[in-house]
Amino acid sequence: QVDIDELREYIYVAFEGDDEIIDLYDKGVPVKSLVDVCENICDKIKSVENISKFAVKHCGEKVGYFVYEGNSLVSFGINKECRIKFLLERFWELIKEELGDEFTCTLFSYNKRGIEWLEKCGMSVLFENITILKLCQ
Repeated sequence: QVDIDELREYIYVAFEGDDEIIDLYDKGVPVKSLVDVCENICDKIKSVENISKFAVKHCGEKVGYFVYEGNSLVSFGINKECRIKFLLERFWELIKEELGDEFTCTLFSYNKRGIEWLEKCGMSVLFENITILKLCQ
């Protein structure tokens, strides 16, 4: 586990050169650049009190991160140069080592890339095109 300041570096590395993430990102947030995306991810993570943050390295190099709360994978990313079969398999193993064999992940339906990867890893879509509401008082 790492603190948010250290995690920030890993988030930037995870999305370095990945301009596609701008179109896959939360449409409710006006992001125009990779910096905007990375900073908003950090802000969202900071807003959750009991969130677990993990930095991922390969051969001593920063390559990505994942974040979870309870049994829910909240955010994840791995550098596009590392999106090859054996590294993606290892990344998935690290996530499962922390979260176990039963957990959820909520993604926007337009994040097809993330959804397809999680499905390849064995996750199943439970709901599509839904709005989840929460009462905050």
